[in-house]
Amino acid sequence: MNAATPYFTETQPLICKRLLRTTRVIWLAAIVVLVVSILRGVGLYVEMGAQDIHFIHQVVNSTLFAPYIPTMIYGGWIAKSRPRLGTQIILVATLTMLSVQLAMNGTQAIHVMFALPTTMVLAGFFTNNPVFKKITITVMALIACLTICELIGIKPYHPGSQGYFGIRSFIYISLMILATYILIQVVVRDFFVIQQDLTDEKQRAEFIATHDPLTGLYNRYYSEHSFDHFFVAMKKYESGFVLFMDIDNFKMINTRFGHEGGDFALKVIAKRLKAVTKNKQAIVCRIGGDEFIILLICTPEGAKIISQHILNTVAKPFDLHNESFQLTCSIGLSTADKNSTFREIYRQSDTAMHRAKYIGKNTLIEHDQAHTDKELAHAQTLASLQQALVRNEFMLHYQPQIDLKSGAVIGVEALIRWKLGDKELQPDQFIEMAEQYGLIHSISTWVIQQACQDCKQLHDQGYPQLSVAVNISALLLERNNLAETVANSLRDTGLPSQALELELTESALFRQGSTSG
Repeated sequence: MNAATPYFTETQPLICKRLLRTTRVIWLAAIVVLVVSILRGVGLYVEMGAQDIHFIHQVVNSTLFAPYIPTMIYGGWIAKSRPRLGTQIILVATLTMLSVQLAMNGTQAIHVMFALPTTMVLAGFFTNNPVFKKITITVMALIACLTICELIGIKPYHPGSQGYFGIRSFIYISLMILATYILIQVVVRDFFVIQQDLTDEKQRAEFIATHDPLTGLYNRYYSEHSFDHFFVAMKKYESGFVLFMDIDNFKMINTRFGHEGGDFALKVIAKRLKAVTKNKQAIVCRIGGDEFIILLICTPEGAKIISQHILNTVAKPFDLHNESFQLTCSIGLSTADKNSTFREIYRQSDTAMHRAKYIGKNTLIEHDQAHTDKELAHAQTLASLQQALVRNEFMLHYQPQIDLKSGAVIGVEALIRWKLGDKELQPDQFIEMAEQYGLIHSISTWVIQQACQDCKQLHDQGYPQLSVAVNISALLLERNNLAETVANSLRDTGLPSQALELELTESALFRQGSTSG
């Protein structure tokens, strides 16, 4: 443990609280002895011989001291990673050992107490923990207290022909316990590193674990773990709702004003959300980036009213770097019941929110299971489309091109099909998806390559007059690599360039026109 790391970070009141547990046990034992002494007279007489009492002393000393050494070593070792627990072990063990030794043995305990610093050094050799230096000072101070007590006549009972325990012995025990207790409090602490007690630190750790550090709102961890408990409080006429809110075009803030401006905007939005949901059964959470979740208990009408209030409140202008700025948000609303799971409702509200963005943003969309099923099917189709080339699921059908004058077949048109399971999908069922998700280039490259290869086979079979026409997407033109793709296919297959025709689909023509305009 380096010098910069405090070995003890608890306040003195907390030290007292922990030491008090052991002290109470010792005091209770002393009080029991005192009560018995009073009930039986001035003192409590124990008919034992000197050898018996000496034997008892040895047993007590051995019983206490034997586990004390490994306990101290263990406490110092664990203090490396868990300072509070290690310090607690050390303090309690030391208080118990010193109190009993002083109370029972008086000056005879000095030779035992001199062994304690040795124990500190031994344990410190393995741990290098500064707390042992403090306790060593405590031991020396207690030896001084013990000597003073002996000089003024306050002594424990001494082994003799007859053991004796009375009021003076009880006073002695009390003073020794009190001295040990006070000295450990005073000596074993560090005035420079003690800042807050364990309660405050625990609360701070819990806050960090459950709150967003930027906005002070709850985080996703808290929303997920409080989900089940929160909706248990619903009444019969109430329902549970989850609002998934995403700020529209938030990247514009970061691009224009930097992350500092984005953080400021998030704080403004968070403050407004807390104001809207004040005095309502709601939990507002920031789950990351510009996304927020609100757990809400109210009536269905109330959920829509609150959602609209959020839309209006978020859209109010605010000042950012001396400029008036305005943001909007999109909200997805889903209904939760006592059997709902967080992930299920989270996915539903997230899907609804993305629908709100898709249809124009700055609006509220409620979860629709039918639409969700449709989107799930869309996602499954997309996943299959991404693997279609690898699985060799595409095929080309050829439609003859006939010369109207002669009636002869002069070429063929390549038509792509996708064999998905036991279905054969037409181009209008997947080409738009391929364009949207960046798959059209690889699919078009395969179509051109395969069409050239099939046409070359027809030439080799005695039909050199035939050509092949391929429909292509305008996205290939936008990427400026169509010529390279065609040249590679012609070179690889050996097909003459005049035998290949490229046609833009109607959608491609419209796209190309809008791009050039």
